[in-house]
Amino acid sequence: MAKTTVIIGLILVAIGLVAYFGSEPKPLIQEDNVQQGDSTVSTKLPVTALIPAFFGLPLVACGLLAFKDAWIAHAMHAAACIGLLGSLGGLSNAARGILKDEPNYRAVSYSFLMGLICTVFVGLCVQSFIQARKRRRQQGNHDASAVGNAEGTTP
Repeated sequence: MAKTTVIIGLILVAIGLVAYFGSEPKPLIQEDNVQQGDSTVSTKLPVTALIPAFFGLPLVACGLLAFKDAWIAHAMHAAACIGLLGSLGGLSNAARGILKDEPNYRAVSYSFLMGLICTVFVGLCVQSFIQARKRRRQQGNHDASAVGNAEGTTP
């Protein structure tokens, strides 16, 4: 699951970068001298377009930490929490954006895509946690039966 976490994190980072560099700059009017009517227009890329990358980078970090056996449980639970926040944030932002009078469909689509990817990731995490618990129970049963057989009793 660590590889999956890194891959999904990198996908979110890529979505954030595409959204950021693919968006049109917002014009900012800076009035230098209001009395003379001079004003300059500068442009600024919207930082909010990087929100998927802000969720992707911690997922990549959690995925890399999960490659160490000592950190796997903590890293994957942290990744699942980050994924849940990304899911709720992305889907709610997409719903809020689509209900505006003049929706920005590009921003809505990136928010929805982030929410969808994070939802799938959380589902994969839950499935992985369930499988890990089953494996631990089976190992516990096998260990108990091995101890019981070593002592001359049967379970």
